[in-house]
Amino acid sequence: MSTHYSFVFYSLELAVRYGNNSKESYDDISCYVHLALERAKKLNNMKAVKTAHLRIVDTLVETMCDTCHNKNWRIQCHRYLKKLMPLLFEILDQTDYEKKIEEIETL
Repeated sequence: MSTHYSFVFYSLELAVRYGNNSKESYDDISCYVHLALERAKKLNNMKAVKTAHLRIVDTLVETMCDTCHNKNWRIQCHRYLKKLMPLLFEILDQTDYEKKIEEIETL
């Protein structure tokens, strides 16, 4: 991957995690998730793909739990987490999947 591509990805990740939380920025969450999924598709081995997918989920979970963000920003992150549940089912074994789902639902 190019340096530019990595910079754009990392910038979007930071925008989601520490963004300005305005309605106009909700596209940042969408762009981040889609770019991260595309990035994961290009990886060579399953362990790297799993790590990339879990990075998306962890970023969204951390953002969703950060009370410094407004409620709507956190709700948007939760919505994307819900959309990623089938992906988690595919990449995690049953025990890890249940733990991750329980963690997300508890938060």
